[in-house]
Amino acid sequence: MLAGLFSHAVGPKVGLRTPTALYATGYKDAAVTRAHRSYETLSGLSQLLGLPIQSPDPLGQEAAFAEAVLSSGAEVVLICYEHRRIPALVRGIPSVDGSAIPAVWPGDRFDVIWTFTLDLTGDATRSAKSPNNSWAATPTR
Repeated sequence: MLAGLFSHAVGPKVGLRTPTALYATGYKDAAVTRAHRSYETLSGLSQLLGLPIQSPDPLGQEAAFAEAVLSSGAEVVLICYEHRRIPALVRGIPSVDGSAIPAVWPGDRFDVIWTFTLDLTGDATRSAKSPNNSWAATPTR
């Protein structure tokens, strides 16, 4: 399904950009990581785009995972993450005041892509990967 949304042949769905980096939930063992749904969900898109799937920090270390993503320098990142840990991961991404972060991700929602757009309206000397920049979050169906 993701491969269809981001195919070079048809271009990404309106409101989405083609990822330049892919991330999935990490587990302590690489073989276990590759066997989990979040990694498998990205595998077709990974092959289509020729991008590796990165899993920098294991489940339970969402702040470190978010920091790795933010410091990667990638322009457009797609993260597929363990459902129940999405709110913890999002709390690791700086956001503008008033951004609603759900305390619990709905267990039956597998059809949402939550987009974050970097707000560079502040200090122009900050880099795009600076954790001091703010992100606006918008769930997209």
